[in-house]
Amino acid sequence: MLLRSALSRYSGLLLALGVLGGCTVKPPMYNWESYSFQVYEHLTDESTYQEQIIALEKNRETAHAKGQALPPGFHAHLGMLYLKDSQSDKAASEFTEEKTVFPESATFIDFLFAMLRGEPHASAANNADTKDTAEQNTAEDGKP
Repeated sequence: MLLRSALSRYSGLLLALGVLGGCTVKPPMYNWESYSFQVYEHLTDESTYQEQIIALEKNRETAHAKGQALPPGFHAHLGMLYLKDSQSDKAASEFTEEKTVFPESATFIDFLFAMLRGEPHASAANNADTKDTAEQNTAEDGKP
């Protein structure tokens, strides 16, 4: 009887401890460290390309040392900075890494590779292909 009364009295506390004990804090999926800040710096021209490259390279080293993944867009952004800093080999390497890690970025990365090759109208060609495909699909469906 005494045990039953003690259990009923502390059952709420035991339940709360059980629920809270089951909660765990998941580590972040990606190491964002300075990436967001560097994108802001890039958009506002508050630092040079070289300063941004150094910060992102440090971010990459820290993430690798901690065994953390880099966020989507990180390699593409670093590649664009390399491209603007006339380091096309490093830019190509970063673009390839972005496409490998995030295959859903393939269309954008292919566009960046076209820019790297000096094809400034690559997007216009892609838009024309998209328009032709849309017109063909409309003709097949019989809908305007």
